[in-house]
Amino acid sequence: MQYALLIYGSGDGWEKLSEEEQQKQMQEYMALSQRPETRGGADLGELSSSTTVRVNDGETLTTSKIPAARNGGAIEVRPVVEH
Repeated sequence: MQYALLIYGSGDGWEKLSEEEQQKQMQEYMALSQRPETRGGADLGELSSSTTVRVNDGETLTTSKIPAARNGGAIEVRPVVEH
């Protein structure tokens, strides 16, 4: 099973970070994109089967290594429709 991760920023979370922290997180995103299990370009499954990842007061509600989750954003995890 493959999953799509839709990254939703919190709006102003990125701007609140120092330039150093922004650079660090960009490096994290690049590292994620280079992983062998990372793929791109596919149809999405039904919204009703999605899961949202949020970090509230430092507590991760579902495990996520994507930086936007730590900045008040959310990561939507949806199954990919295989054709």
